[in-house]
Amino acid sequence: MVKNISVVICLSHQLLDDLSLSHDSFARLKKACSIFFSNSCNYLVTTGWKYRDDLKTELSDFMAKIAVEEFKLEERNILQIKEAKDTVGEALFLKKFLKDGSYDVLEIFVVTSNWHIKRAKEIFSFIFGAKDDPEISFIEVKGDNNLELIEKQNKSLDKFFNAVKDCNPKDFNELYNTIIESHELYSNH
Repeated sequence: MVKNISVVICLSHQLLDDLSLSHDSFARLKKACSIFFSNSCNYLVTTGWKYRDDLKTELSDFMAKIAVEEFKLEERNILQIKEAKDTVGEALFLKKFLKDGSYDVLEIFVVTSNWHIKRAKEIFSFIFGAKDDPEISFIEVKGDNNLELIEKQNKSLDKFFNAVKDCNPKDFNELYNTIIESHELYSNH
């Protein structure tokens, strides 16, 4: 078991048509790598699935590759959560990964855009709501202003809390199974 570690998770956004990172993806990754080095983190976590037919690999792979090439992280310090399709999945699968017993995580830094920070805080705080869960710090970057307007219309947080309203966040197995069975992005996987 790797003890007393800290991780920074870069919540993914998307790729542009030319397969480069969107403004938000790049800004989040740049900040996450900065946090990784300035806080002597043990791991950077990249996330994202193969969400488009033209992708040969998952979004988490794109993010990891750029972290190595542009920001000089070592591949051995990058963990990928390829199953994550949204913020719920990023929190859920990170907790599942950490609960396997290989890592004793004391602190998680969550990096996302300013327009997305409220949703990220609510979801991560709920999923990592048990007394013995790691401390979570949220770091925001300036995101695309147009996405803030879209976020205001997003009802996914309401759907999430409606689905888990009867769950005890301290019972991870119950929480995991409820989300996997009820969430539209995961119930078919």
